[in-house]
Amino acid sequence: MLRRLDRGLSVIENALLAVAVLCLAAVASVVVFVVFERFDLGPGVPDDVVVVQQTMVVAVGCSLAYITRERGHISIDLVWNFLGPRLRRAAEVAGLLTGLLASAPVAWWAWRTFVRSVETGSYYFGEINLPEWPAKLFFFIAFFTVSLRLGLMLAQTLAGEAGDARASEGSG
Repeated sequence: MLRRLDRGLSVIENALLAVAVLCLAAVASVVVFVVFERFDLGPGVPDDVVVVQQTMVVAVGCSLAYITRERGHISIDLVWNFLGPRLRRAAEVAGLLTGLLASAPVAWWAWRTFVRSVETGSYYFGEINLPEWPAKLFFFIAFFTVSLRLGLMLAQTLAGEAGDARASEGSG
């Protein structure tokens, strides 16, 4: 059952990664266009600063789920290399619990913020009055997915099915 959940969550994480890549391409396009706009080559991008800010929030948030699955967060292996298998597993559980305890409240806050922005119809003031809810929705989905991934990784570790390559290595 854990493997089926892992595969399903991987599909969502890959989709979020694709969204992040598209967002980064959009940000790069807007920035290049704005630079050329300074030479009076076009009409400009309305609310370019708001568009870039909100698109970057989506890009960073959506990439976190994939990074978490790949265990791509920064870690210090200096101590890890000296731990035996039991201590490694205990450290892994402690790290996953800490991550879950940190990400779950952020996901809850993101949900509440998203709901509030929908209920109030909040938007960014500017030329095109962009609504706030789309970026907040993606931010919530991203952190909810990170929390699910951390919970699944914790369950896999406790069940002895951890997909962590570090856990099976003799040295890091």
